[in-house]
Amino acid sequence: MIRRSFRAHLAAFDQNEVTLQLTRRSGDLAAKLTAFPVLWQFIWPDRPGASGTERLHLRWCLATSALLFFACAVFSVGQHNPDEYYQIVEFTSAKLGISDPAGLPWEYAEQMRSWLQPAIYVGVAQAAGYFGFDRPLTLLFLFRLTTAIFTWLALWTLVIAGRRWFGAEIERRRLYSIAAFLWLLPFLGARTSAEASSAAALCFGIALLEWRTRSRGWRSGFALAVLAGAAFGLCFDFRYATGAMAAGAGAWYLFAAQERLSLIIGLGLGVLLALALGVLADWWGYGHVTFPAYAYVYQNFVLGRSRIFGTDPFFAYLYIPLLESNAMAPVTFGLMAATLVTWLARPLSALTWASAPYVVLLCIAAHKEARFLFPLIPFLPFFVGFALSAQPRYGTRLAAFFRWLASGFRLKLGYVLNFVGLLGLVAMPQSANYSLFQLIENETHAANGIDEAVVVIHPPDRMPYGTGAAHMVFLEPKNLRWISNPSVADLAASRARGETFLALVNVPIRFPEVSAWVEGNCAFEWSTYPRWLQPFNYFGWQQRSPWWMLYRCDGGH
Repeated sequence: MIRRSFRAHLAAFDQNEVTLQLTRRSGDLAAKLTAFPVLWQFIWPDRPGASGTERLHLRWCLATSALLFFACAVFSVGQHNPDEYYQIVEFTSAKLGISDPAGLPWEYAEQMRSWLQPAIYVGVAQAAGYFGFDRPLTLLFLFRLTTAIFTWLALWTLVIAGRRWFGAEIERRRLYSIAAFLWLLPFLGARTSAEASSAAALCFGIALLEWRTRSRGWRSGFALAVLAGAAFGLCFDFRYATGAMAAGAGAWYLFAAQERLSLIIGLGLGVLLALALGVLADWWGYGHVTFPAYAYVYQNFVLGRSRIFGTDPFFAYLYIPLLESNAMAPVTFGLMAATLVTWLARPLSALTWASAPYVVLLCIAAHKEARFLFPLIPFLPFFVGFALSAQPRYGTRLAAFFRWLASGFRLKLGYVLNFVGLLGLVAMPQSANYSLFQLIENETHAANGIDEAVVVIHPPDRMPYGTGAAHMVFLEPKNLRWISNPSVADLAASRARGETFLALVNVPIRFPEVSAWVEGNCAFEWSTYPRWLQPFNYFGWQQRSPWWMLYRCDGGH
């Protein structure tokens, strides 16, 4: 009853006025902290004047979103893009003493990658080591979980700060629902990628500046500006190209600010603090003072090394996301249309200033990938909400087309596809080989497992832990001894000596005699695809797919 009375009393006053009165009347530290809307909104995420239905809906969406982010951190194993692993996890592995720095990607030799995110993961791994968690796949899960927590907090910080951009309760509830259930959001949150971390830092920065516009008092406004600047600096530190988004958002708030000098000083101080942290992380990573951002620009844009990964026309981002979405292409198309409508309907919006110039810069660059658009994903719930209620001066037909697209059976189809996308993320790994990695890791770490795993692979140019020069040193158990294409006599002799080993057979089978011996003398444990599909190699799909079959060969049996 006391709690309900306090909430009713609080709802009758302006939130900032109440917290400022508490600050004036008490020197208590807790009361002073409530003067900062950031902390207050997380402790009590209610909007003054919001109905009980809206508050309940927000809480359900918060809980559902947290569950989906956690589920993706657990089940969405593997990398969506190789950089997600090789540019982050292997850098972390080198500092943990597992990987040889000489074997890192060429970006390490050119000193053009930030060490801030690997430094965070090194701290996570060392903390986990104190509790006895040192298995690679367990650490990789903790890396995903750390990023998921960071991105979830950032997403809902932005939602809570930006819900005032919607006047009607039904629009705010729609915002909560999309933020909770859009399949792209937990997918991004579970990635150990620079795009995920930079997007999260950007969301924090925009939310802090949005709260600053409603703060009263020079001190709280300046403190929020410093924190926002630090968030924007971290956005740049995590991924240099995304700094353009932070610059766009900061420019909008500078344009609209009343106490502009305070904002400029605060933002500048925060950015400098974050950049100093990035310099220290890079110093620690490379062993000497260096500036990877300069090397990044020089290598990619002066020397044009990014072109070796492919070039695309200026308008390629109109079709690249659709091609990579596969079955989710209809939903992706709707999200792209909502983004364009928002830019036309709200050109003077912080989200527009943060996203539209960034996309233009991406279009100018020769090399294009859909993942470069990932930092826009946290904005999508807002873009959909804005597009549904937009009456733009330009693009009226596009806005009408989007509203038609988001109605009737088309909307129901979108719901179904989004549900399928969420289910796919939770049920299916990003990389099929991670189930195999888990089995091999279990064998090499089990108390009654094999002392030295002798893994037989066919053929020698196919490796489960990477291909060619790209090698997953962090994930590969150190007691694996690879033997390529052994003879039947060698396998039989090993078995006769009582040695227990694993046999890894690649499909399509190129060495039938050896594979037949393995199948007849060893216990089958796992296959990438059901074995009954093996005879049906239509159009040569097995040559293009990583298909492995794992057997355990017990010595003397």
